[in-house]
Amino acid sequence: MSHIPSPGYQPTGGHPMTHLGAARTILFIAALLSASCGPCAQAFAANTTPNKAQISIETKYVKISLTVDAEIGRFSEFLASCLAEGKPWVNKANSDTAAEWRENRKAFRGLQWFYDREYSLRSVIGRYVSVVRSDDWFDGGAHPNQHADTILWDDAAHKRTNIRTLFTETADNGPTMSVLAQAAKCEANRATGHSR
Repeated sequence: MSHIPSPGYQPTGGHPMTHLGAARTILFIAALLSASCGPCAQAFAANTTPNKAQISIETKYVKISLTVDAEIGRFSEFLASCLAEGKPWVNKANSDTAAEWRENRKAFRGLQWFYDREYSLRSVIGRYVSVVRSDDWFDGGAHPNQHADTILWDDAAHKRTNIRTLFTETADNGPTMSVLAQAAKCEANRATGHSR
């Protein structure tokens, strides 16, 4: 995880234009973050109807679903990528749960386990498409679990990418990643109403 710089942090060393270019790119990333939480995201939400699971399995001991936001269909290669990633996830969850059911039914305690994966469009800015992949599951523990990750698709290059490709300097704890970490922390705090 990148070090969060203190207020007033100024990157040192290197050519000054490197930091200027990084500043422009950071503003672009900030725009991506803002768009994912702002009016663009609301517009996408307002224009979509509830999605149905593209893949769904239900037995007496497990319910598994994979849902890809209908808006992602505008990017056919990205849609195919999400489904290609999601199908093995569904198959593994189904296989692992079936094995547990055969070998250790007591672990279910009379409860139906579930695994849900959803790909939700967050923003489209230029050639970049941002999607949140959310996993929710219950596999017999004390409570359900959740995990979310962001996927960045480069529609011009027709492949998944990450924000590091947008920068010339991306060392962990380096100036670019430190400023991005601070910007993300500030945006998260603003969104949740925290002052720190």
